[in-house]
Amino acid sequence: MPHLILVGTALFLAMLVPRLVSLPSCVAALAAAVTALLVAQVAPQVAILVGALAGVAAASLVRTRPSEVSS
Repeated sequence: MPHLILVGTALFLAMLVPRLVSLPSCVAALAAAVTALLVAQVAPQVAILVGALAGVAAASLVRTRPSEVSS
């Protein structure tokens, strides 16, 4: 039953997509995915961790503070 391998991925995507409602969340998801895929080629043991850290950093950089927007 090779199709059962995709169940975990489908479940993860089904929980992730409804949360992608703002620019920081979309940037975080994209940065985390790309980073994890690239790092997995070099060091698969830490790909998820490095991807998560890259996502958090990317979202922090994109997030605007209200004081910066009011001018």
